[in-house]
Amino acid sequence: MRKLLLFCIIMISGGYSAQPFTLKSTGEAKDFSLTLYYGAQGKGAFVQYSGKKEIISLQVKSFRVDTDGRSDGQPDIEYCIWNEMIGGKINGVYKFEIMQHQASNISYTRGKDNRKFTLEMVEDEKKYDGSGKYLLHGALLSFNHFYNNHFTITYPDGKKRL
Repeated sequence: MRKLLLFCIIMISGGYSAQPFTLKSTGEAKDFSLTLYYGAQGKGAFVQYSGKKEIISLQVKSFRVDTDGRSDGQPDIEYCIWNEMIGGKINGVYKFEIMQHQASNISYTRGKDNRKFTLEMVEDEKKYDGSGKYLLHGALLSFNHFYNNHFTITYPDGKKRL
């Protein structure tokens, strides 16, 4: 239990500014939206589609940081590629680029037919409340960085630990 708590503290301290991102499809006859959560270096990632209760885990396929602009005073750019995992199989691939909490060049390629969907970041109208979530071995870790010390673990069977 102590190792899990230590891991959670490290994940929380290292990645809170990186999440969550609300994304929506562009150029589709039927629009869809989702929220993408992830931690440091793309770990602990998952997506939750709007209107759905279930979450879909994302497995880091590639993570890279471009620091070339640092000498010119430009911020780093993070590039993430995740495999969307359903039932232990790759269902699709997300590509994501982020610079100073602004996401761009976001896409999802569906595995069954290789159809590519373009996504864009939705500017949240309400101020970020500090809520964060990570997925760790099927357990959902939920917490708040700013306002309270609530930490909840929701296991795959639905049981919760506070």
